[in-house]
Amino acid sequence: ETVSNAPLVTVALDIECMATRPGVFCTADVDPIIQIACVKTVYGQAEEEATVFVLDTCDPIDGVAVHTFAQERDLVAAFFAYVDEHKPDVITGYNSSAFDLPYIFQRRARWRLGPYYSHKDKKALVTERVQTAASKQAGGRERHVWDWAGCVVLDVLEVVRAAYKLNSYKLNDVARRFLDEQEKEDLPYSEIPRLQKGSAADRARMARYCVQDTRLVVLLIAKL
Repeated sequence: ETVSNAPLVTVALDIECMATRPGVFCTADVDPIIQIACVKTVYGQAEEEATVFVLDTCDPIDGVAVHTFAQERDLVAAFFAYVDEHKPDVITGYNSSAFDLPYIFQRRARWRLGPYYSHKDKKALVTERVQTAASKQAGGRERHVWDWAGCVVLDVLEVVRAAYKLNSYKLNDVARRFLDEQEKEDLPYSEIPRLQKGSAADRARMARYCVQDTRLVVLLIAKL
């Protein structure tokens, strides 16, 4: 039995981290990851699988597999176990090459979880290098390039910046532009510490927002 297209597996991801210093944006050397959302799709199939890894307790979320952890170290380790299990051909996100993935890998190093070898080739170390890219449209900008054997790292923000000249490249504005007025629920950055320190329901609210961002990436890939 044959199929016309390879059943390529894509995992879109988004992280939430929590600033521990007033007025200072999160940096991976200091501030923890509190949530990682993943949405898995298979090319040619309509179904998607949403998963979220949450630091501390979290209420159930319809249509999402919720995994909770008392320690950030276990949360980060669970994310890499998820990648090993689902073996994506494409890993994607929005500004994921420059922010989400470097942050996750730096937190992995912070917790001394060891180097990570590709889920497709356990002899191939996953590495990152930074290039300075220049174009008439994008101008000079650092570009994070991932060497990940057997896997394509696709940053949708980079795709949109290269193909379209927009007034704003925020995910909400890009979603409004390309997804038939679809708009994501906004969660002010200043609310994240309060929600994380609050109840299981508060953390579920944040997790729904995190999954929503990840699903928008999946929809943008399909649209663009």
